Amino acid sequence: MTLGLAREKEALRMHKGRLLELFAGEDGAAALCYAALLRGASHEVWEGSVGQAQIASIYRRRFRGVQRVGQGSVGFAEAVRRLEEYQGGDIVLGYVDDRPSGGYYFQLFLNVDCTSVVACLGVERPRKSEKNDSRN
Repeated sequence: MTLGLAREKEALRMHKGRLLELFAGEDGAAALCYAALLRGASHEVWEGSVGQAQIASIYRRRFRGVQRVGQGSVGFAEAVRRLEEYQGGDIVLGYVDDRPSGGYYFQLFLNVDCTSVVACLGVERPRKSEKNDSRN
């Protein structure tokens, strides 16, 4: 098995306990994400990775969209800054979904080895008016 494939398999097997270890001691959105994990929020870390420049560009645009429609978020500007400054290569994505409990949908950005948090942001469930505004 190649090293890249081994990393992808490890990411797929990431358990709640491992995510809790990664997010322990973090602040801002990551601290809220940690609390959501403790409450039992669903989570997943996706297979594969994405280039740093590509993901930074995507989330820079998404941040402008969130700002434009006034969708609630936490840590978005900080996450975009950290993604733009990250020098460690590819990024592994995942999520923690605390929306069923009235919380945020957290987007996770981990280093390719899944040993550290690059960035974390949370977005609220869009209100109906925001959904309509985003179509314009």
